[in-house]
This record gives sequence, C-alpha cells and structure tokens, in this order.
Amino acid sequence: MEVIPAIGLFQGNVVKIAQGNFSNVKVYEEQALDVALRIEDAGFKRVWLIDLDGVKKGVIVNWTTIEMISRYTSLDIDFAGGVTNDGDIQLAFGSGASRISAGRIATTKPELLNQWIITYGPEKIILSADSKNGKVTVGEWTNTLDTDTSDFIRKFVDRGIHLVKSTDVVSHGQAKGPALDLYQNLIKEIPELSLIASGGVRNLDDLESLKKIGAHSAIIGKALHEDLIPLDELKSFIQS
Repeated sequence: MEVIPAIGLFQGNVVKIAQGNFSNVKVYEEQALDVALRIEDAGFKRVWLIDLDGVKKGVIVNWTTIEMISRYTSLDIDFAGGVTNDGDIQLAFGSGASRISAGRIATTKPELLNQWIITYGPEKIILSADSKNGKVTVGEWTNTLDTDTSDFIRKFVDRGIHLVKSTDVVSHGQAKGPALDLYQNLIKEIPELSLIASGGVRNLDDLESLKKIGAHSAIIGKALHEDLIPLDELKSFIQS
C-alpha cells in the first residue's frame, strides 16, 4: 500500500478543512512548494494536491502551483479540485498533473467523464466517490445524493475506471481513524477496485489496518502537517 501525502490550497495558503466545512479552515505556516520539497526529500514519489478554491468555484484556480511543484520536484501530482470541463483537464495535465480526480463531473456530466476515460486512459483518471452514511456526497460535501456509494463506483468501474478515491466525510480532517468498514465493504463488493482511502488517518496502526483490508493507497493530510506521523516513519509505505 502506498501513502500519498496531501497538500490543500485555499486563498494562497496551505490548509486543512475539516469535513468540507469552509468555515473551519486551519492554515499551516508553510508554502506549498516547501511542503512538496519536504515530501520529496522523505522519499515519496507522489503528492495529492487539492485546489480548494477550485472546489468552491467549479474551475481550476491554483494551476500555477501544479506548474511550480512539477518544475521544482520530481513528484507525480494527483490533482483534485475544479476539474469540470475539457479546458480544466487540459490545463491540469498541461501544467504538470500526472492524474486528475473527477468527482462533481461524475454526477453532473457522466458522459463527459466517460469520454475522458477514452481520451486520456483510465490510468490518468481517479474517480472521487466521497461518502456520507453510505451515500455519495458532492461539491463541498453539502449535497448528499440518494445513490449508494458502491453503486456509483460500480458504474464507472464497468467503464474502465479502477482508481477510486473515497473520503468518509464524517471522519475527514478529524484524525480519529479511517472509515474501515466503508472501505472494507467497497473492496469486498468491487474486487477489481484500487481504493485510495482518504480521511481520519492518525498513526501507523491506522495505515496497517488499511493495508490489511486491501486498500491500494492512503492519503494523509492532517497527520502530515501536524507531525502525528513523522515522515521518516513512513518508509515502508513509500513505493520504490
């Protein structure tokens, strides 16, 4: 299992937003490039970059940060936030993103997402299937659909997607432990799924638990920025 450190961007700052609540923003006193360099120095190969301004506005805002991290590090960049049309995905890849995360578009423009899978290849697209009480939640996690998360994922897996990031909204940003039951059920119901678990990781035991249930990757944010898990203790979760 691979650990992917996350960098959240909002209004020019590196931040953590708990449970998608933009009134609950914690600002960290580091610049995005400095965090990326620290991640690279620790041996990581990949970073999860979240454009939270893009999430709010529905278009990519922080594309220059993709460019900067791509230029000054060798990290592969998984980019999320505001990718809602052809121009956005071209801008993300043109700025240096290795993969993009598609969430809102999967619910509002599923046929466009299907076209992206064909055009760019399923290995370049990560489906974002965030969940609240077993149902898909979208946008700023304020809109929960009457759609089972597993049914939603299955629809796109059948069309070629295999990488799926799922955040349990209730545990996000809380560092109270990942949603193991949710992830275990998804992996059991969709065996071909490569699940990227997001939210709640607080220590090495949580990562070992995610590895045990068969998670493909785990994103860490708060645990990284607040040194709940020192980077040098994560070497066994770094892909060679």
